[in-house]
Amino acid sequence: MKRVIIIVSVLIAVSFVLPAFFPGTVPRGKITRQRMAFDRVRILEYGRVHGQLPPNLAALPRLGLKPEADHYLEDAWHKRLIYEVESSGTVTLKSLGKDGALGGSDDDADIIFRFPSHNADGSWIEANYSTYDSYEPPQQ
Repeated sequence: MKRVIIIVSVLIAVSFVLPAFFPGTVPRGKITRQRMAFDRVRILEYGRVHGQLPPNLAALPRLGLKPEADHYLEDAWHKRLIYEVESSGTVTLKSLGKDGALGGSDDDADIIFRFPSHNADGSWIEANYSTYDSYEPPQQ
């Protein structure tokens, strides 16, 4: 099981590092959505382990693959993601796009990623790293 986690972690890291060497190959909006999906898993795992959602993204444990530069808490334009939690436990991650301002279109468009933290019965939603990128947030 540890071997599978290590292999999956390496594949995920490679998928984030390769676009830096081949700019323009993967749209930055797509990279940002992938990072948000990955952070969703990290947030839900934190909640399951600690019994509550993290107070901020900085509270998430460092990634073992690159602990000195946890850039997964940023969008593809190197701006910190905005993290909000509603009283219902719904989590919102936001990127304000390339320009860092509300609204916009194309690369300047906001990317909003909302997801619940609990099932209807109050249990934590299960999320795992092997399927993190298959999660599609509901459309606003």
